[in-house]
Order: sequence, then C-alpha cells, then structure tokens
Amino acid sequence: MEKLDPITMEYTLEKKGNLSLIESAPSVRKTALGIHFLLSSVEKDEQAIYLSFEFDEESLRERILSVASQIELRKIREDNLSREERKKLAETKADLALCRFTIRDMIAPSLSEVIALIEKIHNEGKAEVVIIDYLRLIRNEGKDILKELKALAERLNVAVIVLEQIPRGSEGNETDSTYADAFFLLKRDGEKASLLSLKGNDKGKEEYLTYNPYTTEFRVVMDNLI
Repeated sequence: MEKLDPITMEYTLEKKGNLSLIESAPSVRKTALGIHFLLSSVEKDEQAIYLSFEFDEESLRERILSVASQIELRKIREDNLSREERKKLAETKADLALCRFTIRDMIAPSLSEVIALIEKIHNEGKAEVVIIDYLRLIRNEGKDILKELKALAERLNVAVIVLEQIPRGSEGNETDSTYADAFFLLKRDGEKASLLSLKGNDKGKEEYLTYNPYTTEFRVVMDNLI
C-alpha cells in the first residue's frame, strides 16, 4: 500500500476522546479527506470505522483502492487495467484485507442508530477512530447530535471525526461547534486545497494540500503550515 503524506493537524483530529468537525462546501471532496484519515489510521495499525450516509460501501472501497494503489479510480471502475496494474491492485487488496477498518453505508440513519452501530463495532474490535460522513444526513430525534457524539467519544475513548456539508460559497463557521474540540474548514479550488483550523490547539493555522482528481486523494504541500 502506498504511504500517505501526514497532515500536520492529524494529531488533534485523531486524539482519543476528541470530537473534530470538518466543514466543506459541495464538491470540495470531503469524502476524499475522510478516506485520507481512514488510511492514516490504518497505517498506524489503529482500528477505524467509516460511516457514510451519502455513498455506498462499494464506491468507498473503490476509492480506497485507488488511493492505496495509486491507480486511477476510473480504470478501477471500468476494469480497464494493464497487467502490471492488475498485479498491483491484487497486492493492494491483499494488504488492505489485513488492515483493521470497517466501512458501513446507511441511508438517512437516526442518531440512535448511528451510536448503536458504532458501539457494536467498537465492542467487537475496540475502534480507535470513527469517521462520520456527513452530519446533516443524520436524523437528530430532537437531540443535539454533536453533544451526543462528543459524549460517545469520551465514553468509548475514541477519536470522532465528523464531516459536514455547508452551502456553496460559504466562508465556514456554519455549524454550532460548541461541543467540538477542534473545528476545521476544507477549501478547494481545482487541484489546490487547504485545511483551515477555526477552533482548537491549531486555531488560525492553515495547511495547504493538493488534490489529485484521478485517484481522488489529497496530498500535503510540504513545509506549508502557517
């Protein structure tokens, strides 16, 4: 499996007991960032859970394979691979089969369903990082979702990373971050992107990234944290 570039602010995002919130507008590729954190956890041999309420499990696994193998996503989906690429893809699948992560897709889940699933998976394998994609697709049942997810993070001693979609053109800070330990805004313009910290130990810092549309992944521009 190809090694990822570490995002400097991952320490805050993956701290056990923390709830981190990441906002982005439509088409900025928040799911690609979520997959980055999933694979980053895998590299550290941590048990990770990825819950998607937008894409199905097969689609996510194809994206993960593309990033991990560095083979174009389009080629994987169309099964249009060279002999060398087929060999590399098979090797990557074998590597990923040994990794400790769980992917689940859910359609318009309730908050209680999300929490119950996380607790079930955690009890079976002691999850360390949970990625939720994305917030407004959860039915709140009259409860404050982020408050409940923060309590879950502390109770299970896991890092919970919540992705959220905000209106196109927004400058961020659209979501009530009262219960978030860290709050970030993901921005992208073509292949240039950045992760801006709005709250937490890294507040005010901005990390610059590049986006590869062929493998749908983010890479770090080295020595770029300001």
